[in-house]
Amino acid sequence: MPRGLSSSAFMKPFVVLALPGMYLFYKYNQYRRQQQEQNRRKVTERELAHLNHKIVSYSPLFFCLVITIYSLIELNKSLLHSVKTHSILFPYLLYT
Repeated sequence: MPRGLSSSAFMKPFVVLALPGMYLFYKYNQYRRQQQEQNRRKVTERELAHLNHKIVSYSPLFFCLVITIYSLIELNKSLLHSVKTHSILFPYLLYT
């Protein structure tokens, strides 16, 4: 009888005995991974809710800030246009 066959026949009972333990170990690891994933999802949901709250609470302030900056830019443009127009009409204003 070849050597590989006898060792294979000798190992079969051990493999059969090990299979239920391996299956239980696999199921335990699967359960543990699912619990970790659920915990991560809870943390992520909490962080997203907090970020959403910050965005919603600061959005009116941000909107007002954007409008103010836009208004200042437009005012600056009109003032620059006014200075250019007056300097063409009244060049002495540039030196005063």
